[in-house]
Amino acid sequence: MINYNKLTLKKNYALFISGQSPSDKFYIIKKGKVLFESYFADNFKYENKKGDIIGMVSAVLDEPYFSTAKVTEELEALEIDVKEIEKIDNSILLNKIYQHLINIMEVWVKKYYYFLSKYAKIDASTKIDVEKLAKAYKDAGFDDAVLKICENNKHIEKSIGKINKIEEPKELAKGIFNYKKGSCIFAETAASNHIYIIKSGSVGVYSYFNGKIITRIIYSDNDIFGYKDLFGKKLVTTTVIAIEDSIIKVLDKKEFESMIHIDKSVRIYLIKMMSARVYNTILRIKAIDINNIILKILTVIEGLVKLELLFKRTNYISLMYTIDDILSMVFINNNDYVEREIKKIKSIKITNNKNIIVNNVKIFFKEYERYQKRNSEKIEKDLY
Repeated sequence: MINYNKLTLKKNYALFISGQSPSDKFYIIKKGKVLFESYFADNFKYENKKGDIIGMVSAVLDEPYFSTAKVTEELEALEIDVKEIEKIDNSILLNKIYQHLINIMEVWVKKYYYFLSKYAKIDASTKIDVEKLAKAYKDAGFDDAVLKICENNKHIEKSIGKINKIEEPKELAKGIFNYKKGSCIFAETAASNHIYIIKSGSVGVYSYFNGKIITRIIYSDNDIFGYKDLFGKKLVTTTVIAIEDSIIKVLDKKEFESMIHIDKSVRIYLIKMMSARVYNTILRIKAIDINNIILKILTVIEGLVKLELLFKRTNYISLMYTIDDILSMVFINNNDYVEREIKKIKSIKITNNKNIIVNNVKIFFKEYERYQKRNSEKIEKDLY
């Protein structure tokens, strides 16, 4: 049984203000409507109504609200402290929370690709050309993904050229598989109905966009992932590839739901992780609109650093991401100018393998804040 307060708010009440520090509360709407407006995303608006959950991402992460929320129809809501999440044993409420986080992620992933399309000046409704898709993954060195993409298009496979086959995953125990480095777990041309838990190793999540492969996220030990097709067969879907030999547990959704109802630690982990993924997507949207190359890069890395800090306290972080991964997220081509700008960032180190190391997290955040301040001052100067 969880504790909650009943809340009644009049029309036009500002429940959240963009940039404001959050309370440690989230809300379930029982009656009325709330309109969210996101100024950083071309004043994007969306409405929440009866049955919807609001305020969870900022409350869970203790990050400022990214949208302003105003009551548009007298509101009755349940106010719940985030600490109560670990006490929830009602499967209907748990499923509601996970569905909320999936829905809000879908909203912002679609917005992310909308802004990439706007930035790249392309038509976001363009359908995927399977041959171009396969070639892009071939050029990226992901041969097994090419085989998956071409399963029903053998004529395309022949046109791609030599494809190196990867050993099929071996089942070590019921539902636990050993995926060799380079194995494609699922590809953009097919939806996945499973949930995956990484026991050891790491996987990369990628999407095809405007002829290029974009790194979405990299998962490692104990991470949980599972995707459904958000975009039909249009511009962007998802491919997941083992980037090192990995042991992965594969569950169907019923098995997974049973596990999170029983295991409190998995439940809390998943809610934090899903909230952090939403936050990272929002940061990438903000980064796309930033002109300063250094601040673009730091904004993306800031989200990844905070993701690492969710589950451990450390002042040194070695990210699984390469600098090329980061640049792909905000659609920047690596060239001499970009490399010169990257060298100006004092708080990160790029290894010979192009991986990113944050030697001192405290100094990183200070440098990030300094570039944010400079950017704000420049914008104000340009305006006035």
